[in-house]
Amino acid sequence: MVSEIKETIIKVVHIPKDSRQEPEISIASRLHESGYYALHSLIDETQIGEALDQYPYCIDHWLQWSAEKKTITGWYFMERNEQRYFVGFFPDHFKGPGQLFSDIKIACAYYIKKEIEECRLRYLKAIK
Repeated sequence: MVSEIKETIIKVVHIPKDSRQEPEISIASRLHESGYYALHSLIDETQIGEALDQYPYCIDHWLQWSAEKKTITGWYFMERNEQRYFVGFFPDHFKGPGQLFSDIKIACAYYIKKEIEECRLRYLKAIK
């Protein structure tokens, strides 16, 4: 089970990079194929952060993913100023004010968990 969780997390942190190579596959499909929907309650920000330690280049892919999102509502991740990173929800009155981080890896892990949970919940609503 532990190796299955790690494998899933590795697939998740690579979603933006993989999406650039195969843009026709949705994030919902990628999350489903990764096994995240089945294991979501066993995956937390700390584990995602550990995967980002192994694959630090994925952080830039998530920053770019966030910057290029074309949505009227959702989570975002951005560099606020030198060595400060912000994760928030647009519009912020839906989820409250965002969070400022000094550690890019922690900010990215927080963003990834928020983003993939939002996608999972949308997926559940769509299949009902």
